[in-house]
Amino acid sequence: MPRRDAQVHKMLSRLMRNAGRSTPPIWYPAMLAYPPTLPPPLKPQHEKRRAYDLPPDVRPSHLLDKRPLDIVYPEDQLRQQFFKDHPFEAFRAKSLVEMQEVREEPLTGPMWDKLVQRGRNPSPEDCIAFALNLHREKGIPLSDAYRTAVHQYRALRAEHTIMLSFACNEADAYGAEFASYELTRLEKLEEAELQKWREELARTEERIRRSKKWRMDPVLPPEKWTQGEGYMRRLREGGGPRTWQELDLDLAGGLEVSTTQVDSMDTWKVDARKSRQEVDELNGPLRPAPRDPHAPSF
Repeated sequence: MPRRDAQVHKMLSRLMRNAGRSTPPIWYPAMLAYPPTLPPPLKPQHEKRRAYDLPPDVRPSHLLDKRPLDIVYPEDQLRQQFFKDHPFEAFRAKSLVEMQEVREEPLTGPMWDKLVQRGRNPSPEDCIAFALNLHREKGIPLSDAYRTAVHQYRALRAEHTIMLSFACNEADAYGAEFASYELTRLEKLEEAELQKWREELARTEERIRRSKKWRMDPVLPPEKWTQGEGYMRRLREGGGPRTWQELDLDLAGGLEVSTTQVDSMDTWKVDARKSRQEVDELNGPLRPAPRDPHAPSF
């Protein structure tokens, strides 16, 4: 912003004094009460080069940095270093709602020489303010002041953590019940809603299972490998693999085929063969059942 904008009221004062104008504009009292701010100072030019040291098409005015000075506070540097060393401190819950007027801490200046003077549970801002107070009031270098403040902060935080854990254990021993937080209540409500979904899904699956006449129940393999003992025992007893004729007889006699003896694909195969036999009985004489080539000879 050029400086002439900040000198409007001064120029008007000179005009009124020299021209004899007695009635000022309406905005004149307000501008006198709240004059425009001066433009911020420019960055210092550490390196000044003369014209003879520059190319012919470059002038010294071209090298001026017209940007204003950066607004830097020492608290920002301390805060950045603190959260770089303690990133977990940024995840601590902090209330942003103030129920009353926020006042400045009464303990400050030369009297504040220990961090514990503001409490046994300091916050990161207390540690940063303590380091800055040591730097300004005690004349300690900023790095040494930060190191001292961090050491005291860590000791107080460790002491508070131990005291809190012992207090919680003592309260549990006496049967105290702590109030649940908002996140805990939301977690319980979510779990109750998920349980409703699981129960509804189980009821739906049960209703579908009962409504089906034929269903495919997969036969799981035995947990332990029997090395074919069950198969050989059936052969020695004169049995062998179950044939389609045996399945047809079981269905004709009203016997229920066990799912442990027939795999999941046998149900629709038997149903298809039964349908073919019914068609054959209507269209022609029943053909003899073919001999099973896999039946044992003994």
